[in-house]
Amino acid sequence: MTHLNAGTDLEAALQAVRPTERQTHFIASATREFLLPSDLAVLSALLADRHHLPLSRLYRHLFDSTHTTLHVVTPNYDRLAEYAADAADVSSFTGFNYGYLQSRARDPRTRITIRGRETRTVAIWKVYGSLDWFQDAAKQIVGIRSAFAVPPDYAPLMITPGIDKYRLTHGEPFRRSSGAAITRWRMPAHIFASAMASMTSMSRPSLSSAATAIPRRASSSPRS
Repeated sequence: MTHLNAGTDLEAALQAVRPTERQTHFIASATREFLLPSDLAVLSALLADRHHLPLSRLYRHLFDSTHTTLHVVTPNYDRLAEYAADAADVSSFTGFNYGYLQSRARDPRTRITIRGRETRTVAIWKVYGSLDWFQDAAKQIVGIRSAFAVPPDYAPLMITPGIDKYRLTHGEPFRRSSGAAITRWRMPAHIFASAMASMTSMSRPSLSSAATAIPRRASSSPRS
């Protein structure tokens, strides 16, 4: 509080002290509580207008090819990239298995297939966590897309600003997301779009997903 009272911004203040695990969970919960209403407002807007997010149009444009996978790397917790994929009628993959209670996928290439062909999929690599990722006291990780409140005995799995920010990224599932992000950034020839934040409209611009979509190398098979 001393740093905040002195006029230091929150992120700089968190870099100056090492919070306890309980304090870290509190900060993550407060951050989630602040962001969730705006995230859900975008979902409501999409229900009224499937063309609400320009990012959906970008997805459709990039899939107008033989590509079956687009890779999106985002440091944000919101689910705009996932919502945009749903509105574009393509699948999304965030490193978790599909379903209401999502366990971590063992294979980062997990995809939905129809008649033996992969559906077009946006693979979204969230390097700092997501609004619908949670962890219990035993460090068991689960994705719950339908969760509005934090489930009892769970904590949001989100890395917030602070002195331990970069250390925490070496744990799972962040390490896999970061590894995927680094792999995609090493493929500059395949970068088709960047700074998707400028393509995304929502009531709070600071929540837009600054992401980069990178298609996988085109295959000779027809797109699904």
